[in-house]
This record gives sequence, C-alpha cells and structure tokens, in this order.
Amino acid sequence: GDPQDVSAPSKSDTVHSAAPTSSRNDQPSRQHPSPPPPPPSPPAAASDPQSSAPPLASSASSPPPPPPPLLPPPPPPDSSASVPLDPSTAEEDKGSGETGQQGDEQQDEEFIRALQEDGVPSCELMRKALGSEQYLELILLTLKALTHLRRMDRAGELVLEALVPGRFTEQEEKKQLHLWAVVVSLNAGKALAAYDAVRHACNLQPHSVAIWNLFNQVVNQAGNQKKHYKFVLRLLLRHPDSVPCMILIGHHCQMSGSTKMALAEYIRAYKSMPDEPLINLLIGVGYLSHIMSRRCKDRHTTAVRAFTFFFQYAKLREWNQETYYNLGRAFHQLSLYSFAIPCYEQVLSMGPPMASLVEIDLKREAAFNLSLIYRAAGATHMAHHMLLAYCTF
Repeated sequence: GDPQDVSAPSKSDTVHSAAPTSSRNDQPSRQHPSPPPPPPSPPAAASDPQSSAPPLASSASSPPPPPPPLLPPPPPPDSSASVPLDPSTAEEDKGSGETGQQGDEQQDEEFIRALQEDGVPSCELMRKALGSEQYLELILLTLKALTHLRRMDRAGELVLEALVPGRFTEQEEKKQLHLWAVVVSLNAGKALAAYDAVRHACNLQPHSVAIWNLFNQVVNQAGNQKKHYKFVLRLLLRHPDSVPCMILIGHHCQMSGSTKMALAEYIRAYKSMPDEPLINLLIGVGYLSHIMSRRCKDRHTTAVRAFTFFFQYAKLREWNQETYYNLGRAFHQLSLYSFAIPCYEQVLSMGPPMASLVEIDLKREAAFNLSLIYRAAGATHMAHHMLLAYCTF
C-alpha cells in the first residue's frame, strides 16, 4: 500500500532482475553451436572485417554473402627496361637523374628570374640558348623593325647591349652591328654617337669606300673637323695603303691651304687607283688651286697638267653632263670664257644620266654661271634671259 515501494524499487531488486537477463542472453550461445565457417576466401579479401566476423544467430538460415571480386593481376614486368643488378649502379643512376633534374630546374629558375627582372630574357641568356648566328639574325631583324617603326631609342639600347665586349667575336658580326649603330644614331639625330660608331667601322674596314662615304656624312653632321683629321692620320699610319685615308688627308690639306701636300696625297692615291675618275678630278682641282696661288712659278705648265687630268676624268666619266659642267667651271675660274661658254651650253642641252634623279640635274647651275659671264661682258639682256628660262621658281 506504500506508493514509494511501487515507484522506486530497491537496489537489490535491480541487481537481481538484471542478472537473470544476462544469463538468458548468454544461454543460447552455449546451447546452440555456431554454423560452420564459410570456405576460405582469396588473400585479397582477407582484409574485409565482415568476412572474418561470425554470422549472427538470426541470420543463420540466410545464405552467406558473395565473396568480393578478385583484384586484377599485376602487369608483367617490362623486358625492355633495364633493371640494375648492382645496388651501387642503381644509386649512381638515381644520382645522375637527380643531378639532371636539378640542372633543368636551375635553368628554369634562371629563365623565370630573367623574365621577372627585365621583362625579357637577357642578351647573354638568349645568345646561349640560340647560338651566335641565330641570335645575331634575331637582333638584325629586330633592329629593322624598330627602325621602320621609328623607335630609335629602343633600337639604340639594343645595339649597345649587343656590342658588349666579348659577346660577338667574329669580325663580320662586329661590322654589321657597328654599321647598324651608325644608322640608328644618325636617324636619332645623335651625331656624336654616330661618329663614335663609325670610327669602329672604319677601323674594321679601312679600305671600304662605302664605309668612308658614311664617315664623311657623319663628319658633316658632327662638325668636328680637327678631331676626325687626327683619327684619319693615325689610321693612315697603321694602313699606309688605304686610298680613302689618303684622299681624306688630301682634303684636309686642301682646306687648310697646303695645296702641295694635298697634291702629294692625291698622287699617292692615283698610283694605287689610276682609273678612278674622282682621283683624276681631285688632282686637276689641286693643280687649278695651285695656279691661283702666288707661289706658282710656272702657271702655263701647271694649267696644262691640270687640264690633262680634267680630260682624263671626263673620258673615264664618258663625257656626261657632270663632266661638261666641271670643265666649264675650270675654264670659268681661269677666265677662259670662250672655252667655258660651250661647255655650259652643252650642259643645258643634255639631261641628267637618269631621268628619275632630278636632284643631280645641273642646268640651273650652268645657266647661272652663264648669266655671270654675260653680265661681266655687258650682255645683261642675255643674262636676264638665262635666269628667266632656267632659274625661275
């Protein structure tokens, strides 16, 4: 009748009631034996925990689960691969492979570093990767493109980078790079830089007429006459047989008033190249200048010598418009008007050697000189007619 006894059993009752339950649960396992174990599974399935655990009593009547699928057999060994028999040989091969892999990684890191620092690989890296010939060809193509795009500053930087000492050792490669340095500097308006570059080109090719013509063009823009005279003189001492150096030294002597020294250099050049029209013209002009000086003792003999070379020059030039103008100018300087007028008139009747090259047409110069002769003779109307016909803009 006590409600406490119904709702809250004692501890002893709880223990006694739990003990028989555990004994009843364990009793069937002792009375009924476990079913026979399944057939042995392949070694690949031994790792499955379900296959090794005994089945439950409730599932004794159900069929056993199917065995897991067998793993595919390993592939046969490759007979073409060489397997080292000696462990030391294997270690050496492993070490060489690691060394080659480290070298490739080092080159990749160097290339990436160059890209990160400069934006493009350095010139030395490109030269090692491509070789000198292909690298030079790449530089020349890039210079042509930059010059066409008028990006002279970038082209100048590229040329200076390529002209680092030791980068190109062949003389022909240096010649091309120095010539491109001159071209880029001239187009950029840097006459002094062009002068430094053309000096290197002249040192490499002291006998090239084209290089010395480029040198004259650079000197005319730079304007450093005394500096270039010393350079040409030193180069002539190193190369006594250089005809362009002889001619340039003769020009400098002629400009400074030393006509005899100029003639001496021109005659030296004439001995080396007697069939050159320019040298014959220079000797004739030298004798003509000597006639006009007060130091000339025999003017008639000197005049004969001068026109001997003038006519030889005209013969080598095949008596074109240029030769008639120069002959008329020589007669005009000596006040031999009766010989000068026919030469100038011949110039007016002839055209330039090529119709497309209008800038070398000498008709205006010849007409102006004729007007001076007519005006000195008192024929002002003829002088006015010449100016109206040929010198009117």
